[in-house]
Amino acid sequence: MARSPHTSWLCAAVALLLAAPPSPAQDGEGDPPVDPGTAAAGAPVIVVRPGDSLDEVVRRAISGVTKVELVGEVPEGGGLARVSMTLGIYARGPGPHRVPIGLDGLYPREAVADGEPLGWEAEPPDGWFLVLPGGDSDDDEQQRTVRVDVVAPVRSIDERRGLTIAIPRAAETSLRLDLPGPVDEATLGDGAPLPIEPIDEGRRSRIEALVDSRSELDVRWLPHRDESAPQAPLLTGGGHIAIDVGDGALSARSTWEIQVRRGEATSVDLLTDPGDEVLDVEVEGQSIAPEPLAYGRGRQVPFPRTLRKGDSVRVVVATRRAIPPPEPGADASTVPFDGHRFGGLIEQGGTLSIGRADGLRVIAEPSAGLRRIDRQDLREEIARSRPTIISAFRFADQPFGLRLRVGPTPAIVRASQRSLAVLDPGGRGARVESWLDYRSVRGQVYTARVEVPEGLEVDRVGPPEAVASWDLVRPDGGPGEGTPSGPSTIELTLASALREGQAVPLRVELSGRARLDPSRPGSIPLFLPLDPAFDGGRLAVAAPPDLELAPAEPDGDPGAPMESPPATEPGPWLRVVLDPARVALWMRHESPIDAIPLAISPRAPGSSSMVDQLVRVGRDGVDVQQDLTLYAQDGDLGRVDLAVPPELERGWELADRGLVEQVEPIAPGPDGVPIRRLTLSQPAGGTPLKLRISYRIPGVDRLVPGEARPLEIPRIEVVAPPPAAPPRVE
Repeated sequence: MARSPHTSWLCAAVALLLAAPPSPAQDGEGDPPVDPGTAAAGAPVIVVRPGDSLDEVVRRAISGVTKVELVGEVPEGGGLARVSMTLGIYARGPGPHRVPIGLDGLYPREAVADGEPLGWEAEPPDGWFLVLPGGDSDDDEQQRTVRVDVVAPVRSIDERRGLTIAIPRAAETSLRLDLPGPVDEATLGDGAPLPIEPIDEGRRSRIEALVDSRSELDVRWLPHRDESAPQAPLLTGGGHIAIDVGDGALSARSTWEIQVRRGEATSVDLLTDPGDEVLDVEVEGQSIAPEPLAYGRGRQVPFPRTLRKGDSVRVVVATRRAIPPPEPGADASTVPFDGHRFGGLIEQGGTLSIGRADGLRVIAEPSAGLRRIDRQDLREEIARSRPTIISAFRFADQPFGLRLRVGPTPAIVRASQRSLAVLDPGGRGARVESWLDYRSVRGQVYTARVEVPEGLEVDRVGPPEAVASWDLVRPDGGPGEGTPSGPSTIELTLASALREGQAVPLRVELSGRARLDPSRPGSIPLFLPLDPAFDGGRLAVAAPPDLELAPAEPDGDPGAPMESPPATEPGPWLRVVLDPARVALWMRHESPIDAIPLAISPRAPGSSSMVDQLVRVGRDGVDVQQDLTLYAQDGDLGRVDLAVPPELERGWELADRGLVEQVEPIAPGPDGVPIRRLTLSQPAGGTPLKLRISYRIPGVDRLVPGEARPLEIPRIEVVAPPPAAPPRVE
């Protein structure tokens, strides 16, 4: 029996799991420790966790990490360590494969395989996943080497330093980490010692080792200290930076809690950017005047007392930076910000929030050391006190990289359109009118633009209470001059500004003439509003009686116009009653359009009729009244042909003989029924004409109450003009 590929994978995974030795006891994290010596070289490690389904185990078995190699460097003074993680990845099957790579709480800078970038995605709290493309078939295997670059914060643990990175489990895990200065001792988080090798003539130290499979790499080291030298104080800090972008300036206010971890401290250095103006510095709620540093930029912030190990102090810094004008051709200014950095702090991480004033657009572009978070992840008092927050970040050290693009918030204008196109006789031209109703959703607007397609000549723009002035700009840029080779643009100066919340929209009325070629299929050009958001449009097409209209074949465009019921709202089509033309087609469109695609053809002359029959049943007989309504859509109707049943030949009569000039017999129909031709006194055209015929059913003289009797009601049929619908009988 043939197996599906999915069943084959399940069988292979079950066989692999059954063949494996019993799983050892779970470690503290819920994952079984793996002995690198028992795993085949290059084979992925299969980890079975409590509650895992067989399908989840199989998917980990057919894609996973086989090797982890970490190479990193810790800069002088700590801060952020630069780490490059090289992964050996195995995958089988069509994919795509999502491979977990750890790095919880960090932000990878790039992931590259064979010189090509790979996609990744985050799934808290499980960390990051690489996305590998799959093979062409179920049996295709791939082994790829992927490099992921990341920065990780260096922590201070009393006199030690530490670096913790979540990594994927693998059968082979190696580490090489370069540290600043000589190091006395290095261990893993569980206390296992790590070898230390002096490099750069003793100015730096290197840790290089193979470690067992694990989901977290925790490295700790003790920097060497000269016992004869005085011990330098060790300070750490954490806080929040609140940025407010206003009109022309960026204001930043940061609040820090600075703690002494070792030694004693009487001050801290504030390293300000030359572009920042320091407005205020507070220590324990008191404003102070920091002294400039003698050796360079920055200021010395004195503490109110000598701080010893375990003591802390609250420092608040407020700065202001002018926002430069935009570069030529740009719509926004660019403002860099790298934090409020302190000198001598081995840790200075925290959160950052950005708010803006009304009427401004701010785009935050982090480059290094920042990880975007949700504003709900900020402390409750921060989120509550700053309702204008638009972005929030977390940083592990300063300086970081942040660039803000600041510009005015663009006004939002919405427009709806009502249009009418009236075709000339013969279809050689059309008069086009449009009503554009503008309203502002945000901001104030004093101008508007409307595109005029080629072939549409503008007749009128108004009214004066809506439009102060307008110019027609041809494609060559000269207003009102030259021969257009494409669409032109009407540039409107409005008589009054569009304001947010305006109750009544501003209506602009446009009209023009379009040239058409009735011998070729085409479209009628329309005025096209530019720039504003579109609230939909309705249009009516009116045509003389000699033309037939139909929408062109739809091309699948969702924004193309569609047929619709007649409009009930006001529009330029209200003026069609003054013209001999009539509305032949109603359409609606959800997107702005510059033309109505139509099929225009000559209309064949025609007319039709409608029959209404009223039957009155009495004790003395049955009387029938039959109304004939005649329609002449095109041309005039001068005669009517009726098929009269033989039994009614002598019993029918016309109620109004003045409408009929002559009744004469003509050749009977195909079934032998007599035909009578009625010649009208005056030809009917444009309006319906009604004729009434009455007759009594022969042979039904008396009906007995309570006695059922079947009756067959004969009818005088209209032969020409043909009926437009089945007869209605009452």
